Amino acid sequence: MFADLGLNIDEARPADTGRNTDPNLAASWYRLARILFVHWIADGLTLWKSSVTNENIWTAAIYYSLFSRAPAEMGYVLAIIVTLGAAFILWSFGDGAAGNLMFDGASIFLYGTAISVYLYKIIPIFDGIFSSVPVAISNRQPPNILKSEVLNFATANLVCSVSLTGVMALQAARWWAERADAEENDENAVQEGRSAVSTSTQRRATRKLKRRENAAGRFTSKASRQYDARS
Repeated sequence: MFADLGLNIDEARPADTGRNTDPNLAASWYRLARILFVHWIADGLTLWKSSVTNENIWTAAIYYSLFSRAPAEMGYVLAIIVTLGAAFILWSFGDGAAGNLMFDGASIFLYGTAISVYLYKIIPIFDGIFSSVPVAISNRQPPNILKSEVLNFATANLVCSVSLTGVMALQAARWWAERADAEENDENAVQEGRSAVSTSTQRRATRKLKRRENAAGRFTSKASRQYDARS
């Protein structure tokens, strides 16, 4: 596409495109959001600028071109992370608790929104547009299609980031709610234990008092019979 526009395409490849993934698989949505927030390096030059220069467009395009040239294994790693994140939310949702139905139901909606945007807005244009971007900033006017897709890409990243941030907020709220419920249950259990101990103590005191009254009654009865016999 850029060759037809008279641009010299440098086919150079990055020397090292490896990435390290966080081993904590239970927080998959956190890593996905972090990956998307890293794109602020490029998106901050386009989406949040009142006037976007040609240099900003080329810088963002070159940044994304590095990912388009990354090994295919990186796509598999990302797919595994997405799958694990979805599986974790669905597993939590399957508990059937009222709190889980509310928090996890909303999390599933936001997580699905992020995945949908990624599948329909990012993947279809990623390789076709950014794989042929030169690796050096050009002084030429960027093609209109490149400028449009860079802006669309930044918008899609923003939607995904906000959705995954919402997932993290909902899961944090669920954890806080469950913790509050657990503390309340612990307090109730302690109070019930104290009440049971108090009731048991009262019963023992009542039985002891009755034994004393019975002993006193028997002693009084015996003394009365002895007095009557002497009389």
